[in-house]
Amino acid sequence: MNRTIFALGSYWALFVIAPLVVCFFLFGASARAADYCLPVFIVLCLIGERGFRRWKRLWRVE
Repeated sequence: MNRTIFALGSYWALFVIAPLVVCFFLFGASARAADYCLPVFIVLCLIGERGFRRWKRLWRVE
């Protein structure tokens, strides 16, 4: 159970949250940045669903 939670948390931190934070730092904290970062977040979440399957295999989690 702990391994599953760690795999999920590390995946989200590395492949969804970190690129989103970089996007905010590049465009600044403004409404214009939200126009760019929201689509990036949606795409990362959609890609993340498929990528997490491979990440689970790497961590040997069912």
